[in-house]
Parts: sequence; C-alpha cells; structure tokens
Amino acid sequence: MRRIARRDFLRYASAAGAVARAAPATGNPSREGVTQIGSASVRISAADYAPVPDYPIRPQRHSSVRMTDRFWKPRLARNAEVTIPFEMQKLAEMERGFSFNVLEAAILSLATHPDARLQAEVDAQVLRLQQSQRTGNSSFEVAATHFTITGRRVLLDRAIEGAEALYNDFRVRNPPFSGGERDAINCVQLYRATHDKRHLDLAKHYLDIRGLPDSANRSRHNQSYKPVLEQSEAVGHAVNCVSLMVSLVDVGVLTAANRIWMRLTGCGSTSSSGRCTSPAASEAPATRGSANPTLSRTSPPTRKPAPR
Repeated sequence: MRRIARRDFLRYASAAGAVARAAPATGNPSREGVTQIGSASVRISAADYAPVPDYPIRPQRHSSVRMTDRFWKPRLARNAEVTIPFEMQKLAEMERGFSFNVLEAAILSLATHPDARLQAEVDAQVLRLQQSQRTGNSSFEVAATHFTITGRRVLLDRAIEGAEALYNDFRVRNPPFSGGERDAINCVQLYRATHDKRHLDLAKHYLDIRGLPDSANRSRHNQSYKPVLEQSEAVGHAVNCVSLMVSLVDVGVLTAANRIWMRLTGCGSTSSSGRCTSPAASEAPATRGSANPTLSRTSPPTRKPAPR
C-alpha cells in the first residue's frame, strides 16, 4: 500500500467528506448553506466602514515586561541564550526561504536580552530579507515587529510596497482565494503599524473571499470549505482553526463589526478556566458529555486549593 503524508491525507479526506455531505443536496445548494457567489462579485474596499485605530485594550510592549518568578524567568533566559541563537544559526544555513517566526522571536528577545552576536545575525537576516523577492504577505508581521521594536523602517517600507502590489492586484484582477490561515493576521499587524485603511481592507478581503466556490484547495482541514460566515463548526486542524478565529476577531474589532465573531461562534470571551462559551477548535472530537470542549485535547487538571 502506498504511504501518504499525514497532511495530504487530512486534506484529501476532508475534501472527500465534504463531497459526500454535499452529494445528497445536489440541485438544492441551500440545504448545506453554501453560497454560490464567486470572488468576482466580492470587491476589495467595497464595504463602507470607519476603521478603528487599534484594539480598545492593548497589551504592554514586550520589552516593558520583566519576569521575576522562578518559572518564566529562567525559561525566557534559556530561550534568549540557547534556543533562539541555535534557531538563528539554522536559519543562516538555509539555502533559501525564511522562518519569519524565528526572526521575529530574535528581534523581540534582543529588546530584553541584548546580545551582540545575535544582533549581528538578525541584521544579516534583515538585509537578506530586504534583498529577496517580495512574495505574498508572510513578511508583514515581522516587518511590523521590527519597526515597533527598533523604529527602523527598512522592512516596514518593503512590506508597504508589497501590500500595495497585493491591493492593486485584487482591484484589477481580483483573483480567487488561494492563501493560508495567517493572511488576514499578517495584514492586520501591518495595519496596526501604518494605520493605512487599505491594509485593513486587505485583511478583510482575505476573509471575505475565503471558502467561496472558486477558492483554490477548498478543504475542511483549513476551514476553507465554505465562506467563514456560513461556518458553524470548529473543524479541521486546530491551529489553523484558531488562527482563522483570531483573524475574525481582529478584523471584526478593527472594522467595528464585532458581530462577525459572535455570528461564527457565539463566543465573545472565555471563563477563568480557559473554556469558551461555545464549541472550540480541536483536531480530536470533544469528550463525550462535555458541554464546553476546550482548545486542547484534554482539559487542564483540576488543582486542589493549597492547605491553609
């Protein structure tokens, strides 16, 4: 029997399941609630809204927080001294491609744990990124982080040029959706650095065209099997699903359309135990009898109160 990669299996199995579910409804698309509108009918910047400059509640800057406890402080130090330098060394050895998560982690780490050698490696990767060909929006978040931490615009200006190319492509060609779960998040982070409404329009558009009938590689595995506002199940890959939900919250808040999140999940907050008020994403089915399945496969252990 021919072996198949797990990710490919999940993608093909999800597609096959979707076809099987849709088959009985042939001739009556409304039974599945699947929209028949195509991306050609959804235009970028068509919605009239007043963008919000930023989140109503904003976290402290990473460099403004100091851990003094016995749990997080040594782990952050180990990341800064061992893990991140090791990952940056691996990144330097790559013949092509980038790991933007590693680069972003190094930029953030340097703000609290200065390291001349690591700084030189970051500078080299930033220069390498500047000289690489612009593709998609995957570098937007690290560009925004680099600008926020250092005040330098070298990556931000490059990201702005890339966003302009994407925006103009959607205005002229209006291609169907073919991206990933972080498209909207990347554009949101760029918007938070620039406050350019077009960057928020990009984020919203990636969500608007996701899962339309002409989308590429439609799959339950990555929650693109139908438009996001027609989805009512938390299905597929857990990380992908949560990334999509985060995107919906981000765009919903910043476009003053919070109802997007409520319409999708009915979950506006979590309890102190981390449980959502409606079913959340998980690759594994919810435990039988559990009214509020959590994001993880198992619920966190219940801690007994310490004796007085």
